[in-house]
Amino acid sequence: MPKDEEITLEDMAVGADGFLKRIPEEIRNTFTDHQIAAINQAFQRAKHSVDIRMSVQLPWGRRYFVLLSGNERRSPERRRSERLINALSTRANLIAILIVSGISLLLFMSAIRMFVEAMQ
Repeated sequence: MPKDEEITLEDMAVGADGFLKRIPEEIRNTFTDHQIAAINQAFQRAKHSVDIRMSVQLPWGRRYFVLLSGNERRSPERRRSERLINALSTRANLIAILIVSGISLLLFMSAIRMFVEAMQ
């Protein structure tokens, strides 16, 4: 992948367009319009009321963070199977939860301190 300053709009294709670009051209050219429409539909992203995506440079490398929130539309069976596949209690998740909780607590305490000082 080229460096950030060398990235073109062509390189930034995501979703169905990015997927199709990774398929060899001789195979991609055999897809019918119906098949391409089905691929596009499969890549449609759900709309979330909160959709925050960011990339952060950390000392050990670049990481991306995603915060999504919206109405739950998954079936109970799907939620159950995803809980088994994507366990919340992994080491990395627990560390992330502790870090976010700590930062949130510090921000909350700082806001309270500023409020109390403003009231005096």
